[in-house]
Amino acid sequence: LEARLQIIEQEDSPLTYDVIIKKVDSISVASVREIIPSYWDISPLWEKLARQVKKHKLSPVEPYLALYHSNEPEIDMEACAPLEQLPANLPGLQVRELPAVESMASTIHHGSFNGLATAYAELVKWIELNGYLVDGPDREIYLRLPGFGKSGNESAITEMQVPVRKAD
Repeated sequence: LEARLQIIEQEDSPLTYDVIIKKVDSISVASVREIIPSYWDISPLWEKLARQVKKHKLSPVEPYLALYHSNEPEIDMEACAPLEQLPANLPGLQVRELPAVESMASTIHHGSFNGLATAYAELVKWIELNGYLVDGPDREIYLRLPGFGKSGNESAITEMQVPVRKAD
């Protein structure tokens, strides 16, 4: 809802995020997926993933990522730990290969997670303005997590990705 409101508010303003279309390779992940009440309530899902990763003695490779299968009002989120290879079925985790994506609209957000709604709003606006349609779940790739201290949140780097296809 926040992202939609920001799109409306910024309808006539210029885009401040650079967007590219790129190919994304397939990736093996272990994940947990739930409906979360709001974007501010993601911590329990990440904690659940961390417990399962530790329980199964997995060695994820960074960066971690989130998939958003649907947005508000029912946010269907999947927290993913990338793996070098796909292990056998693990209780409590979904283990699978995320398929390669030929056309992924992508932008980079530097700073606090509070700014992700603005980055997403601009990415969606760019997609619409350039004749694309959303073609799968959104991804957030956490390239650098926030540090500690007063300005720690500003050190975060997040890549926002949306699979797209050209409108007919």
